[in-house]
Amino acid sequence: MTDPRGFVPPMLAVTASGPFTDDDWRFEVKWDGWRAQVSLVDRLRVRSRHGYDLLERFAGIGRLAEGLRGPVILDGELVAIRDGRPAFGALAASGAALVFVAFDCLYDRDGWALEDPLDVRLERLASAVAPGAPHLVVADGLVGAGEALYAQVRAHGLEGVMAKRRSSRYQPGRRSPDWQKVIAGQEAWCPVERLAREDGTLWAWVRPPGSDAAQRLPCAPGVVAPDGRVGRARVHFRELTASGRFRHGRVLALEGPPP
Repeated sequence: MTDPRGFVPPMLAVTASGPFTDDDWRFEVKWDGWRAQVSLVDRLRVRSRHGYDLLERFAGIGRLAEGLRGPVILDGELVAIRDGRPAFGALAASGAALVFVAFDCLYDRDGWALEDPLDVRLERLASAVAPGAPHLVVADGLVGAGEALYAQVRAHGLEGVMAKRRSSRYQPGRRSPDWQKVIAGQEAWCPVERLAREDGTLWAWVRPPGSDAAQRLPCAPGVVAPDGRVGRARVHFRELTASGRFRHGRVLALEGPPP
């Protein structure tokens, strides 16, 4: 990387098989928002994961410049807060309260940080953000305690946990095993209206809690339909949207109606 005014493709995570504990790793809450890159070099820029300008789309985030000790480029997520918790569906709502949660520093007054280990980049991040910055917070994390954090995330209905190898460098545009996401999500048993198999995938038409309209969801590999009429499905999902639909829903089990 040469010109800090350019866009740095974000480093991406692979999906972990489950939560784990390891002192060589740092664990953070996985915020349910929009990946974004905030830079203050010649002027403030806020870009999406694919490099699109977000300053015009989201009112208020122009104040991010007030909390940055530039020049700086930060990686993080724009998160909408509703009722004191992250709400992905609220990102598109008019007047939503937005916060940029910064979790990495790619560039600062000392130059590029991409080759520094994560622990060093986090020190540079802490120096780049002024205390009490408007619409801007630095992500907290725990060393080693991945399973303990995952339990807390599940208990509070949050999206999941990010695990990051503390010695890892920042790898622009690469999906690396040095970053791993552990998805928590929620589960519910819901009525099933019908099943169908299409192109090798078993699909279920499931009614979300409190809804009269069925939603078509894929069944996980290995899910077997019960003999005879199906009654309900165990659904794993990220959240229920404001319109009562599952986000990232998937059927984990099927069972027949009660006798």
